[in-house]
Amino acid sequence: MTHRDETTGAGPTGAGTGRPPSAHARAHVHGHAQAHAHAHGRSRGAVGEHRPAGDPEAHARLLDLDARLHADGAAALLDAVAAHLDAPVRAVVDLGAGTGRGAAALAARFPTAHVAAVDRDAAMLARTAASAAEAGVGDRVVPVAADLDAPGGPAAAAAAVGTPDLVHVALALHEVADPARLLREVHDVLRPGGLLVVVEPDGPPDVLPDGVGPAGLGARLRAATVDAGWAAHPDWHDAIVAAGLEPLDQRPWPLVREPADALVGRYAHAWLGHVRDALGDRLEDADRAALDHLLAVADPSRGPAPDGSAGPSVLEHRDDLVLRTSRTAWTARRP
Repeated sequence: MTHRDETTGAGPTGAGTGRPPSAHARAHVHGHAQAHAHAHGRSRGAVGEHRPAGDPEAHARLLDLDARLHADGAAALLDAVAAHLDAPVRAVVDLGAGTGRGAAALAARFPTAHVAAVDRDAAMLARTAASAAEAGVGDRVVPVAADLDAPGGPAAAAAAVGTPDLVHVALALHEVADPARLLREVHDVLRPGGLLVVVEPDGPPDVLPDGVGPAGLGARLRAATVDAGWAAHPDWHDAIVAAGLEPLDQRPWPLVREPADALVGRYAHAWLGHVRDALGDRLEDADRAALDHLLAVADPSRGPAPDGSAGPSVLEHRDDLVLRTSRTAWTARRP
């Protein structure tokens, strides 16, 4: 993986200042939750940047590829988080566990800990168990069925593994109907001195270079996801403070992956397929046709790929794809 210190552009600022939460900020979080719930019917309470209503297997592949591409950055973040811990880690909670790669990484990084991996989707919990077993930590990752849109998820996780030293919420808080309530629940289950880590995307990923399809195709696809509210979230600093937690750190997490990485083409196909399925009716005819061409199977005679997908697409055969994305991570302590 190639990491570059680039300006994230969309990353929020101001964490770690210790400033008190403003009424405006509290209203912003509440308004964000209401708008999100209205836009999506109900938010998903699971990891990911807006879960589509289409093929759940395709969505799981997208989440899995995303976790693999960001694995080195996630490991570096956990190293930074570990420096703030004041005692051995015995219990960790991963809220919105998705396919479980994050929970497995947490178990690997903290080998004395049991990890409660929380998701409301039974299929995702099954994937979590498989991911943990594959990583050799299956005996320390406990899948927990809970809906983060309803009260009680953090408490259910704590009941499974004990009072948590660390609660990890990656790509999930912006999907929750009432994030302020969830943060208060996290505060209540953490031990004094325990840590919360929140990771959010700064915006949709950028995967198409100039010259692919009609001029400006990549920019218009990205704009469509922004207009749909994907990955939209406030700066969580004030909400974290309002929940009674002490901010310790806020850091950008840029990522650039080069064309030589085979995962980039697969991720580009999965991401743009997700965009096509969810937002195709918002696209111009020419852009939709160009996207359909890029997503088409390059050689149908080869049959399905090992992961169950249709096989390498026209897009995956390109050698000029570069993935650019960034995230922001907040770390806070329960006093």
